[in-house]
Amino acid sequence: MAVSSVPPAISLSRASSKTNDCYGGARAAAEYLLQTGHRRIGYIKAKQRIRNFYEREQGILAALDHAGMPLAVTIQADVSSEGAFQDFDTWIKQAPQLPDALFAENDIMAAAAIRVLKKHGYRVPDDVSVIGFDDIPMCEMLDPPLTTVHSFKEELGVIAVEHLDRRIRRGEVPHQMTSVGRLSTALSTCLVTRFSVKSR
Repeated sequence: MAVSSVPPAISLSRASSKTNDCYGGARAAAEYLLQTGHRRIGYIKAKQRIRNFYEREQGILAALDHAGMPLAVTIQADVSSEGAFQDFDTWIKQAPQLPDALFAENDIMAAAAIRVLKKHGYRVPDDVSVIGFDDIPMCEMLDPPLTTVHSFKEELGVIAVEHLDRRIRRGEVPHQMTSVGRLSTALSTCLVTRFSVKSR
C-alpha cells in the first residue's frame, strides 16, 4: 500500500501555516487500534477534502502499511452530523460484514457512526470500536464516550497570532516571503482513550 506524497498544490503553498500534526495523530490512532487487537479497520472518509483530512488519511494508511495490513473498508461520508448519519446508514444497510473498528476523520462523523450502529442493534465497542479526531466537547457526552485524538486548538491559535504579530511588527508582507521565508508549524496531538474502543 503506497503512501503518496503531499500534492504540489499543498506543498507549494505561498503562505505560512500553523496546524496540528494530523498525520501523526491519525497514525497514532491507527497504531492504537492495532495494539488493541483490531485487524479489520474501516475508515470513514470525509467527502469534503481539506489538507487536514488528507494528512489524516496518509497517517492511517502509513500505520496500516507498516503493519502489512490493508484497510477493511473506506466509507465516504459528509462532514455534517445529519449528512454523515445518512451516508453511514446507507452504507451499513449494504455492508456484508462490519469491520472490527472504525476510524473517522473527525468526531462529528464518529458520533454519527455510533448513532447508526446503535440504530441497527450493534454495540459500541463490543461489536465495533470507534475512534475519532479533534476531541470536541461532545466526545465526553456520547454513549459511550469517544476515544479520539486531541488537537490543541487554543494553543495553535496563540501560536498563529504571535507569528502574525511578529510579521506585522517587522513590516513583512506576503510578496516578501521569498526573502524572509515561510514558517510551517505542526503542533503535536495526543490520543485520549475513553470507552468507544475495546481490546480484542
